[in-house]
Amino acid sequence: ARSGWQSLAYNGIRTDLGASERTDRGQLYGLGIGYRLGETLRLGLDVNYYFRRSALTNRNYDGLRMGASVSYGLPQ
Repeated sequence: ARSGWQSLAYNGIRTDLGASERTDRGQLYGLGIGYRLGETLRLGLDVNYYFRRSALTNRNYDGLRMGASVSYGLPQ
């Protein structure tokens, strides 16, 4: 299992109207599982849910990501 939080502070461009600064916030929640086949091969599956919130509406997102892995190495 995993979780994470992030805070992204952006310095704005200074103009005659002032500076536009913003802080975007993101979170992650996920789960993973692995299965060992023999002593040298491992199969894994991860599922993560990400979301981000910003003052700019076109920067918001959320979604589910899935991934798989195959590892091969020295005997354990």
